[in-house]
Amino acid sequence: MSSKQEFKERQKNSINNTSDINSVSNTETETCPISDSIIKSAETLSSVNIIKDEITKLGLNPEEKNYIENYVTPLLNTLYLLSATSLALASSAGHLAVSINTSSKSSKIKDTEKLVYDINEQCEDIYDVLKKRIDVLL
Repeated sequence: MSSKQEFKERQKNSINNTSDINSVSNTETETCPISDSIIKSAETLSSVNIIKDEITKLGLNPEEKNYIENYVTPLLNTLYLLSATSLALASSAGHLAVSINTSSKSSKIKDTEKLVYDINEQCEDIYDVLKKRIDVLL
């Protein structure tokens, strides 16, 4: 029997169970409209439980997704932004160093180069942590 057929069969059984509840409480329905909402709630809960069981059968692991979203993606984004900044600063410093208008010995260019090296060290540190966190997944 396919999973769709099993799902429909379980849903049919669930509806039969709630109809049994309905037949028992028919006398109460006339006097109390709250029992209708209780029956509808029971049907809804039964459907939700069936769907939950079917999703469990899929073998999805939401922990991996959460782990990636919370522990890997932020580091990956930070690494990307820092490396892009480092590349832009290094490129700017290189252009300024060969420019006719500025002195290649300018202290600001040297400061920029030092900043690029510092950013690259931070990128290496982030990469090491990222590598360990990805290894946990594998």
